[in-house]
Amino acid sequence: MKTRVLLIVRAFLFLVCTWAVAPAFAGNTNGYEGAKWAFLDAQKMLAAAAEITVEKYPDSDEATVEKKMVRVYRPDGTGECQDEAFVKVLTEKGKRSNRTLSLYYMLPYSTVEVVKVEVMKPDGEVVVADVAANSKEMIDDSQMGMNIYDPNSKILQMNIPKVEIGDVVHSITRTTLERSYIPGEFAEDNVFEGPGFTRHMSYEVYAPAVRPLKRIVLRDEVRGTVKYSKNPGENKGTLHRWEMNNVPRMFDEPSMPPYEMVLQRLLVSTTPDWQAVSKWYWNVSKPHLDATTPEMRAHLLTALGVSIPLGAITVFLMSIALKARANKVVTGAQGLVGEIGIAQTPLSPHGKVFVHGELWDATSTVSVAAGQTVVVRGVDGLQLRVDPSPAVQHTPAATMA
Repeated sequence: MKTRVLLIVRAFLFLVCTWAVAPAFAGNTNGYEGAKWAFLDAQKMLAAAAEITVEKYPDSDEATVEKKMVRVYRPDGTGECQDEAFVKVLTEKGKRSNRTLSLYYMLPYSTVEVVKVEVMKPDGEVVVADVAANSKEMIDDSQMGMNIYDPNSKILQMNIPKVEIGDVVHSITRTTLERSYIPGEFAEDNVFEGPGFTRHMSYEVYAPAVRPLKRIVLRDEVRGTVKYSKNPGENKGTLHRWEMNNVPRMFDEPSMPPYEMVLQRLLVSTTPDWQAVSKWYWNVSKPHLDATTPEMRAHLLTALGVSIPLGAITVFLMSIALKARANKVVTGAQGLVGEIGIAQTPLSPHGKVFVHGELWDATSTVSVAAGQTVVVRGVDGLQLRVDPSPAVQHTPAATMA
């Protein structure tokens, strides 16, 4: 009896919590349902594609006729993403690059789905691709270049048959955010420029009121191509919308960094700054650092036995270095300053002096007789500056001997 009552109470509390929380997430928990997820009018896109020709855009291998990107995220960082694109093939190179569709994702954080792929011919014929028959899921081997092997890093690759020059490839894909990398945070970056002309592109982010976007950065902007608007969204949230119009193609350069680092790109995030990321990473790492075994911990006597000798050696070497630094320079030009020499010829003011077993050109501010002792005051290149020294005079012949 007690068990039955307890179960009833738990069920009641669950329903109450569900009813209480539901209004906060209403409209965001229905997956891909609602007006925001509606597909574009394919016939209108085909008509717009007819205006894009090789003659008008001779430098482009392909052209994005239209692309619609929708992002809905919840306060816990989970959410849904949908991309719909119409890409017109203009050259043979564009044909090759549009024969494959690749979607990257990481388990258990996200999953991907190809909703629809079709090839629209110029005469109106539509060839619908069999997604299941032409798709293959595999481990992303691009990570091998970084000596990383993570079987959860996946790629869903689909071959698109019957693509020809002049066709429009229409694709609809979805990425479901099952779990956020940083709990309760959402972040994404998108490149709004590429190797082909872009007629029109839109990017919408539906942000909940309790978890707004705190960082929005548009970098390397192509002036006049991006418009931003901010409007009230569902349940007191915010709808952020960007529109890109008539973005010219870019041209690759030798040793060019990845597109994500140099082209026009938008970065959005609910995380305020890098300090927040650093704090999260520390909290993730600390339990692992604290979980070291006793064998991994350094014993006090062992630590002292190693650190004391090393410290003594360091102090000894530092004392030698400081003494050497304080000693008078005895080599090079500076080593001659203060040395005593003999004037070999009269200095009035120029002449020759004998210092350190070598004959030098010298100059003096006062007259110096041959054989008189001099002291070096400075060095100017290969000439000494000397002054008379109150010492016993020597004959030049005796000095040279």
